[in-house]
Amino acid sequence: MTLAIVAAGWLAGWVLLWRLPRLPAAAGAPDPGRLAVVIPARDEAATLPILLESLRHQSAPPAEVVVVDDSSSDGTAGVAVALGARVVEAGALPPGWAGKAWACHVGTAATAADRLVFLDADVRLAPDALARLAATDAGGLVSVQPFHAVERIAEHASAIPNVVALMASGIGAIRPARRPRLAFGPCLSTSRRDLAAAGGFGAVRDEVLEDAALARRYDAAGLPVRCFAGGATIRFRMFPSGGRAIVQGWSRTLAGGVHLARPLPSAGTALWITALLAVTVDAVRSPGPVVALAWAACAVQLWWLQRQAGSFRWWSAVAFPVLVTVFVALFAWSAFAWWVLRRVTWRRRTLAVRPRA
Repeated sequence: MTLAIVAAGWLAGWVLLWRLPRLPAAAGAPDPGRLAVVIPARDEAATLPILLESLRHQSAPPAEVVVVDDSSSDGTAGVAVALGARVVEAGALPPGWAGKAWACHVGTAATAADRLVFLDADVRLAPDALARLAATDAGGLVSVQPFHAVERIAEHASAIPNVVALMASGIGAIRPARRPRLAFGPCLSTSRRDLAAAGGFGAVRDEVLEDAALARRYDAAGLPVRCFAGGATIRFRMFPSGGRAIVQGWSRTLAGGVHLARPLPSAGTALWITALLAVTVDAVRSPGPVVALAWAACAVQLWWLQRQAGSFRWWSAVAFPVLVTVFVALFAWSAFAWWVLRRVTWRRRTLAVRPRA
């Protein structure tokens, strides 16, 4: 029975993350007057310089770069101004609003360009990134999950959560869903008209996972949602401080995303995790040649899968029992925060969550 579970989960991993779609190449430079970049920022003084510097070297430079300072305590606004960005203060968070949704709403109102690109402050862009985003301008919402640039050992704790997020979205499946139910918040691109038609950020004001909620609003409005992987074009460095940031960051998203994914990718992802857990348990209880073979098969697969998600090292795939144990702990805490405490904490702000059936 265990061998059958491992085999089924191993196959599910290949089916769900066979090949990730990338942003199309730009046919020509778009009109820079059409593009505004909005960066919601809360305590991002350390990460903003890389993003703002990459924006200065775009082949299709934006007409506007607006940093929305969301009550930062680390000099975020001063860093942004020094690097040439226009800073808008988010001000006090109004009742009923989650922080990022409010910052994006303020940034939208502060710009005038036809097309809007929302970027997290830890994103890093290749010179043709905005041109590629503009090349996808066929209406609706475009979202990109950046490639995770890993620099410290502790950051490998995000390996399996990253893979799970891509798997459950279904975008890398052999036969991906035509209508994704999710969106990736670090990079969103849309026209101002379509954003208004979907209800804007006001329609998702109280959502902790505002990106996924926004995707549902676009779908309900009959507007397409398209998801891509960043690859060499769009990258980020998640939770560089490690430890507490990793726990808070993933507890905010893991359990909340469960009900958003389509049933088949969600079930396949759960089966894949179960396979990794089964090998981990058998390695402790009854080690032997068959378990060693299963370990090697899972390690090789995880090495391939996690290299699509980020620059994770080979040894982290070999040590997958440690990583999958960390993932289970993160998911358990996330579920407790969502379904029992009904609140999550991120960047000095506690947000109420509303679990949905």
